[in-house]
Amino acid sequence: MLEYAVKMRELSQEALAQSYRSVSALNSAFSELPIALAKGMKQLHQGELTLRIRHDGLDTFQQHLERASNRVSFSLLIAAIVVASSIVMSFHTGPHFEGITIDIAPLERTQVTGQQNTLGEMKCANHG
Repeated sequence: MLEYAVKMRELSQEALAQSYRSVSALNSAFSELPIALAKGMKQLHQGELTLRIRHDGLDTFQQHLERASNRVSFSLLIAAIVVASSIVMSFHTGPHFEGITIDIAPLERTQVTGQQNTLGEMKCANHG
């Protein structure tokens, strides 16, 4: 029973000290409040009031936003390549140079002579 009373006395003294620190901090904050409000009202009246906001965890949001925008950009590039290649393939004419259709030869064909056949395609030197 005596130990319980001693322990309760220590706890009550600790609680009292904590309460005193809290009241002291509130007293300090409330004594500075009128000065801070007057300064803020003066800045507001002069149009010089600035508000600084710091959001914790905004860096991770920025990283996610950058990753998403990179994915959208890459997707748009791929879509543009697909659309452009389908437009090119829909004409079935192949590449042209000065109005002449150029026959895209396999890798073993390397020289283009410039002679035209009846279809308007250039003949390769290796394959007549």
